[in-house]
Amino acid sequence: MNQLKLDDDYNQLITFINERNYLEAENKSLELIKKNTHNTPLFFNLFGLVNQKLKKIDLAYKSFEKALALDSKFCPALFNLGMMKFETNFYEQAIFYFNKTLEVDPNNYDCNLMLAESYAKLRQFDHAIRNYEQTIKIDFKNKDAYINLANLFQSLDLNLEAQNTLEKAIKIIGEEYKLLNNLGLIYKKKNKIEEAISIFKKILITRIDDPEPYVNLSLSYFEKEDYVKSLEFIDKAITKSNYLHELFYYKSLTLEKIGKLDESLENIEKSILIREDYFNSIQKKIEIYIKLLKHADSKILIENLDLNNESIKLDTIGILIFFSNYLYSFDQSFYLRLVELHNNILKKKNEYIYEKSKKEFCISKNKSKKKIKIGFISADFNNHAVCYQLKNFFILLSQNLEFELYFYYNSNKKDEINVELRKYIINWTDIESLSDYDVAKKILDNKLDLLIDLSGFTSGNRLGVFPYKICKHQITWAGYLNSVGVDGIDYILADPFVVPEESNFENLYKEKIIRFDNCWSTLSLFDDLPMNNPNNIPFNESKILTFGSLNNYLKYNDRVLDVWSDILRYTENTRLLLFGNKIFLDKSFQERLYAIFKKKNINPARILLKGNLERNESLKVYDNIDICLDPFPYNGGTTNFESAYMCVPTITLVGNNFISRCGYSINKNLDNEEWNCFSEQEYINKAINFSLNPTFILEAKRKIYENIFVKKKLSSKNLVENFIRIVKTILE
Repeated sequence: MNQLKLDDDYNQLITFINERNYLEAENKSLELIKKNTHNTPLFFNLFGLVNQKLKKIDLAYKSFEKALALDSKFCPALFNLGMMKFETNFYEQAIFYFNKTLEVDPNNYDCNLMLAESYAKLRQFDHAIRNYEQTIKIDFKNKDAYINLANLFQSLDLNLEAQNTLEKAIKIIGEEYKLLNNLGLIYKKKNKIEEAISIFKKILITRIDDPEPYVNLSLSYFEKEDYVKSLEFIDKAITKSNYLHELFYYKSLTLEKIGKLDESLENIEKSILIREDYFNSIQKKIEIYIKLLKHADSKILIENLDLNNESIKLDTIGILIFFSNYLYSFDQSFYLRLVELHNNILKKKNEYIYEKSKKEFCISKNKSKKKIKIGFISADFNNHAVCYQLKNFFILLSQNLEFELYFYYNSNKKDEINVELRKYIINWTDIESLSDYDVAKKILDNKLDLLIDLSGFTSGNRLGVFPYKICKHQITWAGYLNSVGVDGIDYILADPFVVPEESNFENLYKEKIIRFDNCWSTLSLFDDLPMNNPNNIPFNESKILTFGSLNNYLKYNDRVLDVWSDILRYTENTRLLLFGNKIFLDKSFQERLYAIFKKKNINPARILLKGNLERNESLKVYDNIDICLDPFPYNGGTTNFESAYMCVPTITLVGNNFISRCGYSINKNLDNEEWNCFSEQEYINKAINFSLNPTFILEAKRKIYENIFVKKKLSSKNLVENFIRIVKTILE
């Protein structure tokens, strides 16, 4: 057969393949085999492609290998073998064939791109980056390598490198959709929300039927706390998308923020109905159940989680860990499993960048030794519980000439407390827009002696900084009262009461326990802090004994409300004040809460609810409370300090871990041990008996006053002195 006829046959075969008419392509191939006019590398490569598309994998392999038997350097067959290995997850073998291809054709764009992809799959990121960059050199006007390289940088927490890559591509190629979209996502991640919104709106002009820009605009407005706009765009996305499980999840987030918990739950249920293993929605359902006072249902869900679910994300597991603290009788060993899972996901996600930092970062000691350098990292250097406790501590410590303080602030919130702290803390760095890697580099440059986390798993935490181990001694304290379990955090600061020096207590923490002599924290005495009269109780005026709690209502689980109902049921002329939660103003929530008390025939008129108050106004509420009731197992932290400083005694149930022993510690320090209880029945009995003895309550108030304001037992000055002792012990 002449060459012209053979070329025509091959061209026809190629046409069938390009048109995806693979059955005709197969028939044409078999025709050529029958005519015995097929013994060329080109034919066997084409026949291999046809078999691959028809899922005849063994024949495809044999065809490509036959092509190479005829010509060992036939690039298309080498590349296609590499693609087959890549698509079946045999990445090392794919790399072998791609490298063989490049030996013959080093400027093959597709091969360099796929080689980079293969290295990325194997987490050999240095090789991947190098090949992406080589791909860009080969064809600097092709967007794919820029996008893939930027995505890789972003996944490695190298946001600046990702941004630079995309901005370079846009200058060369123009405002192509994917380039713009990915740049907008980076701006959003770096908290440049207005820039992100501007980009997504620009995209929307030309892609009005594409759900992605609507979703990204919704999430951007969510970050901006413009929830009306967020809902508007997510609803539009829902009408245009097939990935509804994600969109119903996003919608639930926004509905939750505006207090529509029932509607939020409805959307979560829709998401789970579409995809039952979508972990984000499972976690959110657990959280909403807690917010709807369905703690028991939440506990069942969390205890039946599939912890091998591949869709578990770092942020999601962190939120889940935080909310698990609210659950009654939650197994601490299961909590530690969740903590370990979080740590493993964090390590895997950032493995490359942590290893890279070991080569780049040289941790040197503070050679000057003139001052001990201590860094604090938090999103809560503002009007927040952490600073209600530690503001004066920070100020006093900053005035000690032995120390040099560094603050790393992960928020853009500025208020009177934030402004005041900035006057005292010279070395202040705002880190909200920085990646963990960039934060680690800044901290490294400061050559700290100790780095202290004040957030744990609370919102705005930067736990991802600590595995860089940029400081020899790294500690968690005050902002989160449970084990964090992140590699690089060596210690948790506690006291002898919240974590006794016994193995059955200490084994509940991944960190080593370092103890203050008396109490793990304190309350800062603000200049305008109102004072409660220690020589009087509200009962003397109202003739009604008032129990009260100003805690986060999420701590009011089934058992807490049941115990409090019993206290009201077995006492006369008593009432319960629950203050300080915005949701208490919601009529449907009020009905849900009242219904719980009605089960034990408690008249709702005995339950007084009040929404959010300014802090000083909330402190004045203690003037109306005779006895504070501490929730359990998640005790009040700042609220217990506040009730003590307002000289209102607190009944607390002593638990087995840090968060369930806060009230116990404060009562021990104030010589009010009789207010500690070791069973629910004792809690109920003491509440009943104390309510019948106004003189006993008054004696407790006076004892609290003497210990705080005369003996200064919980003063910031004492806490500073204790802290200095701890620091010097650690540094010895």
